[in-house]
Amino acid sequence: MTTGFVFAANLDNPLKDNSFKDIIDTLINFVTILAVAIAPIFFLYGGFLMMTSAGDTTKLKKAKDLFLYTILGLAILFLGKGLIEVLKSVIGITGTGK
Repeated sequence: MTTGFVFAANLDNPLKDNSFKDIIDTLINFVTILAVAIAPIFFLYGGFLMMTSAGDTTKLKKAKDLFLYTILGLAILFLGKGLIEVLKSVIGITGTGK
């Protein structure tokens, strides 16, 4: 007769989230914080391009496009986040569930 050994390990949840909804909320919050942190860098880079364009219309257009796309990206991000919150309140999801 052979005796087998059973090893058990206790694994902690590294995400600290208990449901799929919590994981999605954490991901959305991370992306929002990341975008808000990166947007000023794009604005500064666009300002740098604008100031160093020296009349070059292609560099000036690139700087203006960078400003426009940064503003549009932030607007889409915040509108999407707001839409998610509105849908949560309409459906009746409250709190984080933690």
